Amino acid sequence: MHTLIAGGLPYEIEGTKISPDFRNILRVETISGDPALSPTEKLTQMLEQLYPQPPRDLTKAFEGLVWFIHRGDVPGEDVPRAKKHRKGYDFTQDASLIFSAFFATYGINLASIEHLHWWEFLALFEGLPEDVLIKKVMYWRTCDVSKLSKEEKKHVLDLRAHFAIKRPETERKSMEQIERETHEYYSRRIELARERERGG
Repeated sequence: MHTLIAGGLPYEIEGTKISPDFRNILRVETISGDPALSPTEKLTQMLEQLYPQPPRDLTKAFEGLVWFIHRGDVPGEDVPRAKKHRKGYDFTQDASLIFSAFFATYGINLASIEHLHWWEFLALFEGLPEDVLIKKVMYWRTCDVSKLSKEEKKHVLDLRAHFAIKRPETERKSMEQIERETHEYYSRRIELARERERGG
């Protein structure tokens, strides 16, 4: 695992320069959930956000993207998948709440700051105090209401409904899902190409 303090901030992946600003990765999330884009279009546009000049090996390039998004901590295929849990935030829907939290807590204007590395953004996001609204909203969306009193449960469920994450017509996929589907898609294309060569 790559640690922020000891390992520093990456500005390249395996010798290839990247554009690590947090806005680029937020655009990756938007692209990944766009039902109007084909797998090829999604892959191309997502890679263009991170790499000024994407590597020719698209599989490795995508693996680099996933590695970067997860701050160098990507579970292997042999690691059991975590139990499904409620998502506490959505960077698009919660943009105003996140903006105000960063400004109030750190004095950072996310709309005008010239550059903020994605890993710095995530560290600051995770370090927001519990009394800012976005952290309260995340709690309301994810807390286990079975352990609350009847009155508290009703209160939290009302707030959960009010701040519910609005789902698009096509459910937004995780980067792990996109990675798996991308590998499957290109594996099929390679196999078809080999079959054509053998047939020719």
